[in-house]
Amino acid sequence: MSAERERLRETKTLYDILPKGVEGGKEFARIVDLLLFHEARRSGKNITLFNDAAGDYYGLDSFDISRRFEKTGYQYKFYPSPLSADHRQKIERSLQRLAENQDALKIEKWILVTPQDLTESATRKDGGDVTWFEGLRQKFRLKCEIEHWGHRKLQSFFLETPSLCLYYYPELMIDGAARKKTIKDTRNRYNENLNTLYGSIEFVGMSVYKEEATRGVPIQDIYIPLSVIPERADESNPEIMRTNPLSFLERGARRVVLGDPGSGKSTLLKFLALIGYSGTLQKKYGGAPDERLPILIELRGYADELKAHENLSLIDYIQEVIQGASS
Repeated sequence: MSAERERLRETKTLYDILPKGVEGGKEFARIVDLLLFHEARRSGKNITLFNDAAGDYYGLDSFDISRRFEKTGYQYKFYPSPLSADHRQKIERSLQRLAENQDALKIEKWILVTPQDLTESATRKDGGDVTWFEGLRQKFRLKCEIEHWGHRKLQSFFLETPSLCLYYYPELMIDGAARKKTIKDTRNRYNENLNTLYGSIEFVGMSVYKEEATRGVPIQDIYIPLSVIPERADESNPEIMRTNPLSFLERGARRVVLGDPGSGKSTLLKFLALIGYSGTLQKKYGGAPDERLPILIELRGYADELKAHENLSLIDYIQEVIQGASS
């Protein structure tokens, strides 16, 4: 790591790298979540991350508790510097919420995280970002300290988290470009193998008209989009709420799919595992590119082994299977 620190050079900020707008803001929040999560593991802290869909919590996007039970709160803003008047107002509103609830929250430090370092412009009538930020504690009569993390601080966290650094800043790692290419090649092979395993629908035990159908039909040629209904709902009711299963892929979503034998549960899971990287499926069925790694586990292949782990819950056992597959 010391060698990598010595060769640290100027790099683009995350604001320059990520797409602008809502999508860039969401990705920035996920990056900061991951950097803080790994930092908490290294330093022995307990961190709580709030789901994007739920919004922030009293002006906080996350908070951690150190071994001394000191609580630090974080607010992420995907804003460039110099900050606009509107961006300053939104940051102040977050601090206002914190100020109104600081006795209940018991925050010792509040940290604003943005993709760029704050700038100090001498020509700005309302003062530079650094001076403005330093005055916020007194303005809102905060009992806690406030701090800002920008590009330089995030870079230090990236260097401590090689997997993320290789993806966003391979130039900061020794042989980073070659290592990133190796990771991409491995991922491409994984996608190819996933498609080999699940990219065709087989007609097991059925009489088929064409011989080639016995080898399986590509899922994009035969898949019929399904809709799902809440458990115990009356399927015959035309007014029942029906959901597009693509919504199951929303970040943080957790779902259990139930249905009669042959109703399409397994095929649906294969479809969901493939659509994130298959341009053909996305174009035909309205999906979106997704760089997350899909892992499809068929539990029936582990039935005997699961019986031997009666002391484990199903969820714990699945986690063990995933960890074993990734190691």
